[in-house]
Amino acid sequence: MVLSSGRHVTQAAGLPVTTAAWNTLLNAHVQRGDEAGACGVLERMTGSAAPDRYSYATLAKLYSRLGRLNEANRVLQQATAAGKADTVDNR
Repeated sequence: MVLSSGRHVTQAAGLPVTTAAWNTLLNAHVQRGDEAGACGVLERMTGSAAPDRYSYATLAKLYSRLGRLNEANRVLQQATAAGKADTVDNR
């Protein structure tokens, strides 16, 4: 699958690699249950586009679906540390 090369596709087309584009790629990995791919996308995002509340919530959703609530909470704590706490509902 070509999910990991999203940056190359957008750059080849002359499109900016926006947070929304990264989030689309992140969500595709989450929908597949691909933890390594989703984490890799979030790591690469931080180098080119700032993760937003959707980015963190999407990754937390993956961990919740996997029954790994401690990991989901860790992601929400990362959102807080990144200044996204006011946009993440972690009730």
